[in-house]
Amino acid sequence: MTVDGYTSGSCPTQPAQLANECHSTTHKPEVYNTVGDVGGWEAGSAVYWADYLSGTNDQQTAATPGTEYTFSSEGEVICSAVGGIYGSSGTVYLKIVFDTVITSSFQGTDTCIVEQDCYEGKAATCPTSRVEDTQGCAVGYICADIAYRFSQSDPFSCLGLELCRPAQNLPGLCN
Repeated sequence: MTVDGYTSGSCPTQPAQLANECHSTTHKPEVYNTVGDVGGWEAGSAVYWADYLSGTNDQQTAATPGTEYTFSSEGEVICSAVGGIYGSSGTVYLKIVFDTVITSSFQGTDTCIVEQDCYEGKAATCPTSRVEDTQGCAVGYICADIAYRFSQSDPFSCLGLELCRPAQNLPGLCN
């Protein structure tokens, strides 16, 4: 997550003490970013009140497929004169999911129409309906996607990545 931008305004010319205090005011960006248990707060450099400021906090973690991770972010600007000026915040729940599919028909030379081929009792969170394969359609594929939701009581939505590779074993994993 990144917090950046400019502030603008004008300082009073009188009384001198207030004018001096205004001109020495600084703003400092602070960014909160976590993925699961990784991350936290990072602060950017303080700049004078009418300058450009920027702060970034990037996090990464080795994700286990099927495990739900919390992604939380918040950005704020700390003003030395008045304290915090808050920006945006949010939480998203993410997980890597797989869908195993078999070829059911062909559409053109590189589009394979597919149907799920999951282990019994399993269904894909992000079902795949077609696979693009420039090598010709294989018998089956395992496809990865990222499922997300904004509340743990909401159903998952999918990014629609459908990153597919030929499957070694059918039926296969779906989650």
